[in-house]
Amino acid sequence: MVDFNIPWKFLSKDWGKTLKFIALGALMLLIPFVGMLAFSGLSIRLISDAIKKKNEIPEVFDDFGENIIKGLKVFALDMLVGLVFLVIFGLLIGGQVAAIIGTGLNSGSDEAVVGAMFAVMMTILPITLGLIIVAAIIMPGLRGNFAKEDKFSALFNFGKAINLVFGNIGAFLTMILIQIVYGLIVSLITGVIGFTGIGFLLIPPLTTLISSKLIGEWYAEVEKK
Repeated sequence: MVDFNIPWKFLSKDWGKTLKFIALGALMLLIPFVGMLAFSGLSIRLISDAIKKKNEIPEVFDDFGENIIKGLKVFALDMLVGLVFLVIFGLLIGGQVAAIIGTGLNSGSDEAVVGAMFAVMMTILPITLGLIIVAAIIMPGLRGNFAKEDKFSALFNFGKAINLVFGNIGAFLTMILIQIVYGLIVSLITGVIGFTGIGFLLIPPLTTLISSKLIGEWYAEVEKK
């Protein structure tokens, strides 16, 4: 059962390893592109460990090359999903937005232009929100698939990812809610030291530890049912 204490127990088991991961993770992310890929692959490693009920925080730069490869595969998924969403976005509102803007510009009045831009925003926002929700639903399952099976094809098993969510919607919503709460707590804590610039560098490694642990625990729970 995914519960609120899981991330805290994971982080507090060995604060030395936790702080080391956060510091070196921030350093890794400063490496242009390659660092981002390696860190993405490292997040898959964390999910995999959580699925296997391993409770140890890995060394950041262990298996660096392997993590880059995994990160590339996740990047390919993100690009594909992003492209699909872009096409859907264009098909749903492209013509409508163009018509709204055209009407506003043709009217020749500032009020009409402002009204047209407001109408564009009101058209874009719900579609964008809908696509974000879709991504939030499918991405944890897809990453969990990949983390467990270690196969590129597992990243595209959308059917299984969706079934994992709707097969036990309560567990999924609990996992998402816990992530949100921890995210707010992390933002508040790092915001205190954010004026130095250091706080904002620490957010991605810390939130990755939390979210990856939760996704792995959630996946292990619902996948076996």
